Amino acid sequence: MGMIADEYAIFGWGRRVKAYIIVLTGGFFIAGVAAAAVYGWRQDGARASGAAFDPVVSGSIRANTNGSIIAPPAEFSISNTVTKTTCIAERGGTLQSRNRSFSAPRECDDVWPKLSSVRSWSQDEGGSVTLANGSGQPVLTLARKKGLAYEAVKPAGAGVALQMLPE
Repeated sequence: MGMIADEYAIFGWGRRVKAYIIVLTGGFFIAGVAAAAVYGWRQDGARASGAAFDPVVSGSIRANTNGSIIAPPAEFSISNTVTKTTCIAERGGTLQSRNRSFSAPRECDDVWPKLSSVRSWSQDEGGSVTLANGSGQPVLTLARKKGLAYEAVKPAGAGVALQMLPE
């Protein structure tokens, strides 16, 4: 046993092992401090984000009395690919939970018959929209497409599409 100890002493293994232990201990210490700092930073961020309130952003999101978000009125370009006609109509304010007012000028009758008689825009949970006249009879049923576009699905082959216009 004495010979092995002398061998390590001769070749410097004792000092090398000691140096490795010091370096590893220092590395673990630094990693631990870094992990604790990241954990503490994340906890502060979580606390701050939960209490944060931006009155400008919050005030710009309209909501009705029961707290649901109200989408603003919007204009739509309505086009018929079969007759190659277009017009502009307006989706108005909320009438009930998923129902909104809708108005189209007489020239929209060239795009689709009786489109100017539509008074309501009713959207179901799946996103499809039914445009109905004043007595509640459906004039067109539309499916939501990519972006803010809708395409007629009833009656089939109508070729009518609505695209929301930018403000």
